[in-house]
Amino acid sequence: MEMKIDASQGVAAEVYGEGLPYAPENWPEEGDIWAWKTGRRVVPKGGHFQDRYLYLPDRLYRLLKEEKEIPESGSGSKTSRKQHIFPSKPAVTKYINTYFPGTDLKFFFDSFSWRIPALLDYGIFSSSLIPKPYPMFFNISFLFHFIRGYH
Repeated sequence: MEMKIDASQGVAAEVYGEGLPYAPENWPEEGDIWAWKTGRRVVPKGGHFQDRYLYLPDRLYRLLKEEKEIPESGSGSKTSRKQHIFPSKPAVTKYINTYFPGTDLKFFFDSFSWRIPALLDYGIFSSSLIPKPYPMFFNISFLFHFIRGYH
């Protein structure tokens, strides 16, 4: 699901987008637009996604795919999966240091927001309204009789 995002608003879980504010644009070359995706987990006190992913621009992905092709006897070629998806800053840093040595990493990471604010749901399904699980010693048969009116 691709959409334009206003950086002042939260983002829902498992949303995909391209470019700013959560991924670089025009890096390393003009026209290279990186993509991003939110995961499911949110930092409880931070209000931003713990899981977020950065995707290579199409041009860099094609170059990586060409480089990673390994001929196999009689079956053509095979490409390593998901090497264009980065689940962490260290993974992005490793890629950039490998393919673009000497890059100013501070400049790169300052060009977009790594933290993606989570859209917080205060509706009827909010976790604050969902009852906590009963302790293990809770007598289920008591609950059954209570609901059926045998109390």
